[in-house]
Amino acid sequence: MPFLDSIKIDEFIDSLNVQIPSKEKFLQLTRIFPIYPQLKSDPIINYERGILLYSLIAKYKPKNVLEFGTAEGYSALCMAWAMNDFKIDGNIHTIDFTNHDHEFLHYYKESEQISQKITTRRKLWKEFAEPAWVQKIHIITGYVGQVIDKAKLPKIDFFYIDGPHFYSGVKHDFLSSLLMSSSNSTFLMDDYIDRPYFGVKKLIDKEIVDMFSVDLIKNDRSNLMQTLGITKTDYGHCFFQGRKDELIEHFGLTNIEKNLKKYRRYEKRLKLRNSLNEKFPILKNIRFSKIFKM
Repeated sequence: MPFLDSIKIDEFIDSLNVQIPSKEKFLQLTRIFPIYPQLKSDPIINYERGILLYSLIAKYKPKNVLEFGTAEGYSALCMAWAMNDFKIDGNIHTIDFTNHDHEFLHYYKESEQISQKITTRRKLWKEFAEPAWVQKIHIITGYVGQVIDKAKLPKIDFFYIDGPHFYSGVKHDFLSSLLMSSSNSTFLMDDYIDRPYFGVKKLIDKEIVDMFSVDLIKNDRSNLMQTLGITKTDYGHCFFQGRKDELIEHFGLTNIEKNLKKYRRYEKRLKLRNSLNEKFPILKNIRFSKIFKM
């Protein structure tokens, strides 16, 4: 049975021994960039991940960071914030299939009231983010497997994996990271949870924890997932470090390339399906399980 070192976020951050901004500053930022914007009752839940990311960047001072899954940008901005504060000569590269200028309905907290407006990520950043932070961030738009080679990314020192949450998607992003990593890399994975169709826990338990020491950081003081009955086990982020050569040897280069090739074929079909859905909305209600099966 795999064993993870489970630790509360405050204890983990204290162990890093770095100076961080006040909790209120992170709360202020997450009121504009909520983690769960669909929870209109309280969009500031789970803001602690920003403190965690800031602390890790401050501690390890990576020159290049790769984030899978930009969303509205709270995590990327917190990492860039740390880079700016600690004068780290580096960049945050963040990948998301949603365009920086895509319009969406944005929920935010203002004067203890939940408000909403149609906006874009670019407009939000221009209005609320520090320009020095934004300059640290390199936006990459597209499906991960199709953009990695075209983006010509540098060797990456720190990976934040928070893209597709199903098992094959998480595994693809992790295995892709191994090939892009510098000689020693740091990994943080979001959503270790025993929730259907979420794959981080399966990947950590079955393929990583038997080789590397993994910290399960319980980063949400609200215990939202347990309160809602979504998970019975501890929920949080998984943190670990490893040498590139050891990781590639453990998973096997041939096996890595085989997995990446298989997933990227699926990703192309998914991209086609989503494109068709946009052009012909009626297709969203039709299942093509045999065509799009992994």
